[in-house]
Amino acid sequence: MQSIDVKSDELISSKLIILTLVFLLSACAFNNSISFFPFDAVDYDIVDAENVKIYNNRLEIGNKFEEIGILKVKGHPDIESIKEQAASHGADGIVRDGKNYILVKIKIPVKKDEEGKDGFSI
Repeated sequence: MQSIDVKSDELISSKLIILTLVFLLSACAFNNSISFFPFDAVDYDIVDAENVKIYNNRLEIGNKFEEIGILKVKGHPDIESIKEQAASHGADGIVRDGKNYILVKIKIPVKKDEEGKDGFSI
């Protein structure tokens, strides 16, 4: 009779360990968050997330750009979620900065033959 009690206790212990591990892993999986902090009060037009480029540093951008905000990341959200958040705030690209991402808006240079056509250039 004692051997049945010992096996029963071992089974309960192993189930308890498995349940604890499942709980801890699921808590980690749902602890992802992305918060946006703008650098200015401008509302940029939403862009397509597929067009948001990822840069490892600012030197990779190549064009003039404006930093428009930062995405503070907690946990391990997938890169597609980060790109979607960046696109919703009008970013053309994101620069990795540790665990966070700087949102950038690329400035497109005005060509000489197009100056004066937009009403803003001279």
